[in-house]
Amino acid sequence: MKQPCIGLLRLDSRFPRIEGDIAHPSAFRTVVLTKIINAATPQKVVHNQMDDLLEAFVAAAIELEENGASLITTSCGFLALYQQILQDAVACPVLSSALFSYAPLKQLLPANKNHIGILTISSTSLTDAHLKAANIPLSVPIEAPVADGAFCTSILGNTPSMDTDKARDDIVTAANKLVKANPQLNAIILECTNMPPHKAAIEASTGIPVFSLMDVLDDMACGASLDQSLANTISQLTSDPSQS
Repeated sequence: MKQPCIGLLRLDSRFPRIEGDIAHPSAFRTVVLTKIINAATPQKVVHNQMDDLLEAFVAAAIELEENGASLITTSCGFLALYQQILQDAVACPVLSSALFSYAPLKQLLPANKNHIGILTISSTSLTDAHLKAANIPLSVPIEAPVADGAFCTSILGNTPSMDTDKARDDIVTAANKLVKANPQLNAIILECTNMPPHKAAIEASTGIPVFSLMDVLDDMACGASLDQSLANTISQLTSDPSQS
């Protein structure tokens, strides 16, 4: 049996990887193998300019599995479009995006607390095709930080610096806008793997739980299913008085 090991398909990026980011060295308890996909910039992947990159992602997934990965994941939620292609290429499980948490969360959360919204880096680029790939209804509430703010300009511009305080404020403002426009929401999924550093700030400001790809990868690398991993996350939330 393989030892638990996360294989991370990482974009070709140079923006800061702060604590809580999927590519930060302290992100996981599990061993992580990383493969950077040359020329797969955030701008290209988010804006669906992937035609010349998909083969490289598939080859990298195969290489990571051969090198010991027990789970393959990615550093960009927009790769949900290619979940099945990546899964078909390897024997180990693939979880390309937090978007795939939506359907199981709807089943796992109590019926009166399972209204979920999505916070993404680009609401205009998150298309119906992405939602359909992850079995998400097209009516799902979606919001994104302002395109010209510190967060989006650093990530999508792939800059070597970021004003992290302003980036956090951009994300929290977008989350509050999402909840204000959709007061029925009980949970938020972070599409973007660069948003989890600000998860606590979002929860503190909105008062509702936030889910990300980071929540499930350690458990899944150890053999748990996505549903089991999410159930573990929910159990931890319900045992936390601040989330009740």
